[in-house]
Amino acid sequence: MTELFPFRPNWTDGVEVRTSHKTDVFTSRSGREQRRALRMTPRRTVTYSSVTVGDELVRFQRLMGTKSNQEFNMPDWSRFVRTHGIEQGASHFTVRELGVEWLSNGTTIAVVEGERILIATITMVEGYTVEVNQPIGQTFSPAAVVRPVFVGMLGGLTSVTNTSTVASVRVVFDVRPGSVANSEEMFTPFLLAGQEVFGFAWNWAETVTCDYQWDVEKVDFQRGVTTTYTPVDFGTVTQKATIVRQDDAIGSVLRFLERAKGRRAQFWFPSGTADITLMSDAASGATALVVEGSDLYDKFAGDPVYSGLAIHTTDGRRVFRKINSITLASGNSVLNLNSPLSFALPTALVAKISWLRPSRFASDDQSIEYLTDNVVQLQITTSSVVLAEDVQDYADPDGAGYWVMDNWGEQSQATLESLDYFVNVAMVYGDVESMGLDEFDDFINSETWTAIG
Repeated sequence: MTELFPFRPNWTDGVEVRTSHKTDVFTSRSGREQRRALRMTPRRTVTYSSVTVGDELVRFQRLMGTKSNQEFNMPDWSRFVRTHGIEQGASHFTVRELGVEWLSNGTTIAVVEGERILIATITMVEGYTVEVNQPIGQTFSPAAVVRPVFVGMLGGLTSVTNTSTVASVRVVFDVRPGSVANSEEMFTPFLLAGQEVFGFAWNWAETVTCDYQWDVEKVDFQRGVTTTYTPVDFGTVTQKATIVRQDDAIGSVLRFLERAKGRRAQFWFPSGTADITLMSDAASGATALVVEGSDLYDKFAGDPVYSGLAIHTTDGRRVFRKINSITLASGNSVLNLNSPLSFALPTALVAKISWLRPSRFASDDQSIEYLTDNVVQLQITTSSVVLAEDVQDYADPDGAGYWVMDNWGEQSQATLESLDYFVNVAMVYGDVESMGLDEFDDFINSETWTAIG
């Protein structure tokens, strides 16, 4: 029987979860990439500090002295769902949230309340009710939470004894690949030209850095003049930013990281800065935006990296469009879009327009820092790439799909919730209810929406 590793994290230092994918990236002389995922199941390491006192210290020392070379069950201290309490002897209980993706048949869970931890395996989930493989041997109050369980081995552990009854422990736990209760495949609410859009705002309290690089080939025979060749016709932007999320918003970020698989996947990434200023208002249904002067046309027409726009409005909406081309008309630059605007866009409504660049993560390793069990912080680094016209991970949204995305925003939620029906929405939304769309009465003739009304 796998032993329980019950020692809780000291949240003063937080919990770090590091995931590691493996990607083979082949770069041609022209700078184009081909990427192949070599590891479908990422490696995962959990690191945190724990304070053991009295009997807990004794238990810790005995475990380390006799079983530190064995596998342990450890509650995933970064994920939980609240319960309504559990009666002793019951083989089922109810949770307070619906659609928690890791609550599924066969998942090993830990029921946690204070210092008490009970391990069980889920046999059935129906709505809010969870059934487990054995009667619960204790009574748990409504303060109890359920957490998924990691299975793995200690990768390193340092104990610092403060007194004869108190010790601080630095835990490094290597999770066995394949034992993690992963999120089900959930899709982003933002799609553009067959690719996901990184739609998460970053924390501007931390600096955002951009490194610009343009590879050239320099030939120098160490005599006389040198020669420079430029086989790469575009530059690379490496951007670093910090993301902070809490509660339900954490899951959508983690699922995005899971789908990206390190450096493997391509997605659209916004610059986050005010890069473009409209010259005139754009009507509803417009497929072109006008920018004063020819500078934008001169510098970016045909550029394979600066190929998308992220439009932020003052009422909280975000509009993402691919740039089909940049042309010149009457001395002004015209941005021709891949899909019409679904609402009128006067210049006064524009908060900022940012470049949207096709990008990938710059590393296969990602460190996620849990400041508490419901607040997460992570630093991401992306590198721009050439838009892969022949790679489409998702079907393009139809007109109704673009309408939904265009009208999605922190301040415009009421616009969506006021609707009773969506008709013929060919759009993938994997996490409908938690996004707040459960106010809809029904979805009719939709190809990929889940009816929840």
